[in-house]
Amino acid sequence: MDTVFIEFDPNGQQATGFSGCNHFTSGYSVNAQQLRFSAVATTRRACMGPWAQRIEMSFLQNLAQTNRYRIEGNTLTFYDGDRPLAMFQRTP
Repeated sequence: MDTVFIEFDPNGQQATGFSGCNHFTSGYSVNAQQLRFSAVATTRRACMGPWAQRIEMSFLQNLAQTNRYRIEGNTLTFYDGDRPLAMFQRTP
């Protein structure tokens, strides 16, 4: 299985990445520490095995629930209120 990742294009306000089985794209909006994702679309590749499918479903649900973020050093964390949903490490 490939690594889940997300990349942001601030010019087009598009987020793209890999959600565990499929590539995805989504619009996003940022206002101070608030972050919202919209209109998530994925490719339709089949997940190989239940573990990959659970990771993908969880990741996509987390995108839908995200309403704020925090960046500390090289770590980006998505939150639903005060509840952390996902953490990402910046790569060069």
